[in-house]
Amino acid sequence: MRDYKFGDFLRERRKSLSLSQFQLGRLMGVSDKAISKWENGTSKPKSSLFKKLADIFDISVDELLQCKLYEKKGSTELELMENKIWESAKERLALIYGDNVPLIAQSRFEYEKSKLEGTFMPVLYSLIAKISAVSKENGYETSCTGSLGSSFIAYILGASSLNPLPPHYLCENCKCVHFMPEYNSAWDMPEKLCTCGNRMARIGHGIPFETVQSEIKCKYAASVVACDMMPKVVEIIKEMSAFMSVVCVMQSSDTAKKYNPYRFFFVPNSKPDFKIVNCNEEEKYDLYASYSLSVLASSQLDKLHRLCVECDTKVENIFPESSMLDSLSAAKVEGLDEFKSDYMKELLLKTKPKSFYQLSKICGLAHGTGTWEEVGLELFENGVSLDNLIAFRDDVFIYVIEAMKKKGIYEGLGFAYEIMNTARRGLYVINGIKDKDRLSLEELELPAWFIHSLTRLSYLFPKAHALYYVQKTIYLLWFKKHFPKKFDEIIL
Repeated sequence: MRDYKFGDFLRERRKSLSLSQFQLGRLMGVSDKAISKWENGTSKPKSSLFKKLADIFDISVDELLQCKLYEKKGSTELELMENKIWESAKERLALIYGDNVPLIAQSRFEYEKSKLEGTFMPVLYSLIAKISAVSKENGYETSCTGSLGSSFIAYILGASSLNPLPPHYLCENCKCVHFMPEYNSAWDMPEKLCTCGNRMARIGHGIPFETVQSEIKCKYAASVVACDMMPKVVEIIKEMSAFMSVVCVMQSSDTAKKYNPYRFFFVPNSKPDFKIVNCNEEEKYDLYASYSLSVLASSQLDKLHRLCVECDTKVENIFPESSMLDSLSAAKVEGLDEFKSDYMKELLLKTKPKSFYQLSKICGLAHGTGTWEEVGLELFENGVSLDNLIAFRDDVFIYVIEAMKKKGIYEGLGFAYEIMNTARRGLYVINGIKDKDRLSLEELELPAWFIHSLTRLSYLFPKAHALYYVQKTIYLLWFKKHFPKKFDEIIL
């Protein structure tokens, strides 16, 4: 049966843009005969083409499928929301760093703002921040996956607990700031009193923003919450359906699970509604939804909450103690999920981490492919320090950027990003390094082992993700040291 309704709507939208069937076909990558068949109702586009067609017509996929245009009220509300988010971000930046924001923080803020404006990502970050705030109000911690911790804006808004700036001291009283370039992570910095007498906060992990750009391009973010908080999370995100379509996909068909992971799809400029569908429909929404947010449930966050309550402790008062590394170096990892595998134990015993930065490196080496067994082990045994091994995709970017700076080149973000983005996906393993790129890397006088390593790395883990693993481990190690009986009772 011919679908005249879809064909008429398609013809109407094409003519409104003064496009011929041939021109629309060129834009879509199909023939003008295909467009003609769509318009006379004898066939319809493949589902994979709906998003592209909707983008050309500047409408939502929902409008295209329903063959009608919706009022653009949602667009206005979304714009107002985004403006409020940026106003809030500026206020929070001043609240954290004071009226005289350090140049490095201000520059990072403005750089990220220029990359994020006009995208839906600040809205996702704001949603994650609200989820985190509500969790905190109820005594629960949250975490993140992927590269969310690479964004300073995400940190400022409260979506991430990781400050990605270089390690520094910050006095929360007088706002005095001291950057510490000799450290790779604030977790390894000693305590310090400000001249005003206040104990200074130790923050910053030196994470480049560029590592989160692949997630921005994929229009995706992810958060991890306690199982007990999942019902509240659904209610928070459901509020977005007041002015756009929000689809909640249950990502597991295992009904025996107490809490399933969810993936929320957002379709701005679409008919406002909210619906929950099963995992079989995820691919369908992946094709045309504009942005998505995955929310994973972690029972370990529920256990951490119980530890805090029964030991009358808040995690914000917990800071790494160097003695914690002793048990890890000896592979005493009972109750520490991120380090309890046999592979992790072997890594710990072999490398014996002496800092929390090195501990995060071990996470990267273990979660990457080729990072340790193909590259790291040989280099480590030949004298390359754990600090200098390529454990993260961020390491590749930083190696290239630093080499460029030594040559007086300060406009090379694009080149460094491409090298990192190609290496993180293992494409150099498959295709090798192009002659022009190899020549550029050699001209930058990067070590031969670094260049050769790129052809042996099949996947590189994001630094921010590894730091979240270490952060959770620090909390658990603290309880294991100071409240061993409670730790055994709740965790083991």
